[in-house]
Amino acid sequence: MNKYPKRLHTVSLTCFFIGVLFIFLKFYLDKNFGLLTPLEFVFHLKVPLTGTSHGQVFIFMKEVLFPTLLVFFPVRYTLKYLKKKVSFQKICKYCLVTIIILSIVTSSLVLNQLNFFSYIGSQFTYSDFIETNYTDPSTVQLTFPAKKKNLIHIYVESLEVSYASKENGGAADLELLPGLTELAKDNLNFSPTASLGGFYQVPGTNWTSAALISQSSGLPVLLPLTSKVYTQGAKFMSGATTLGDILAQQDYTQMVMFGSDARFGARNLYYQTHGNYQIFDLNTAKEEGLIPQDYSQWWGFEDSKLFTFAREKLNDLSSDSQPFELDLMTANTHSPDGLAEDSCTLDLKDNYSKAIACSDQQISAFISWLQTQNYYEDTLIIITGDHLSMDTAWFKSVASDYSRQVYNVFINSESMTSDTTREFTSFDIFPTTLSALGVKIQGDKLGLGTNLFSDTKTLAETYGISTLTRELNKRSKYYEKNILK
Repeated sequence: MNKYPKRLHTVSLTCFFIGVLFIFLKFYLDKNFGLLTPLEFVFHLKVPLTGTSHGQVFIFMKEVLFPTLLVFFPVRYTLKYLKKKVSFQKICKYCLVTIIILSIVTSSLVLNQLNFFSYIGSQFTYSDFIETNYTDPSTVQLTFPAKKKNLIHIYVESLEVSYASKENGGAADLELLPGLTELAKDNLNFSPTASLGGFYQVPGTNWTSAALISQSSGLPVLLPLTSKVYTQGAKFMSGATTLGDILAQQDYTQMVMFGSDARFGARNLYYQTHGNYQIFDLNTAKEEGLIPQDYSQWWGFEDSKLFTFAREKLNDLSSDSQPFELDLMTANTHSPDGLAEDSCTLDLKDNYSKAIACSDQQISAFISWLQTQNYYEDTLIIITGDHLSMDTAWFKSVASDYSRQVYNVFINSESMTSDTTREFTSFDIFPTTLSALGVKIQGDKLGLGTNLFSDTKTLAETYGISTLTRELNKRSKYYEKNILK
């Protein structure tokens, strides 16, 4: 017994546990977060996970943790039994060495498929791309109109053009976005083609927090492995000048509403750091007695409640003489499968399609209600997806050469253009929003974004998406020093 290599035993079992965990983790990520990148993974290691959906936690335990334990413990106790048998010690030793080798190989293959090693390599590769192309909004002359428009921006979870019918530029056999497609046709929809379209997704913009930030600051979220861990009360991207900062300086009353806990993904830190936002979330709804203290549905409460509460808040915001900004973030179309509320009676083949179509109905009804309000004509309404969907099952039948883009529409814009055919990214939403509010932007560039109402080329049009993607995957000393600080 004394000759038995205890250290080898411990190392082998640790490697085995990690190896098995990575295998199930890989299947879990492929199924539930098809477009997950190392950038997003590192981001969520650095920011609070408070407010994670209980359903998401349960799915992780069911699909990753429990299967790992079911495989691990029988092997562990089998080896524990074998090491007590003197005649089996050598066999057991070979088993342990084999387990270590297989676990290392398996973990490496999974990490490689998740592009982890490419990410590690990028941490030692620097680029001056951001420094060369960044326009600091604090140095740009912005001229607001005498009468300032209100702003309502609805960020719709995972809303992409793919859900529209093929006839309208989407990838679906059945039109899942009839309301949003009509809104795009009747108003301003920027697209790379003549049909319904949207913006391309690039690194540092492809999860909810990063999407909110990129569309309102013209910047990606690129946290290096060496960056600090953000805690409650910390300043987030304190070197950035954002839409929130600019509108706060113009005395806008600002509010952002989530149907989940605003602390998840440091969203509260971003809005507290930039602007003067009132934050309404799951906790606020409980504090105001709008839902029970123990209420929990999906990521917090359903989108139907979010739009109901938004109507009430808009009545208050519009009663003030000051212009207002209201941002809404929906959640019903989050992967996996989405949430189709009981009030939705649509008969569709899968739950995700139903959740999408029901969300279209809810948003359309909310816009119809806004059209009856006395402040409607004085309000710019923007609807964008936050990022491409991570639900892999729905996209199995979508052609591999189909170009997936994130939805956008601008309603009641002060700026107009006859040419809405543009190649662009979420960065361009930032200056375009200000232009749609009637703001004159010196040079038509803010952050890494370009005003789409101008003739100035976007970075996507100048460099192409592949070059833009490659450069943003590298580290930027300028970004880390001047934006992250």
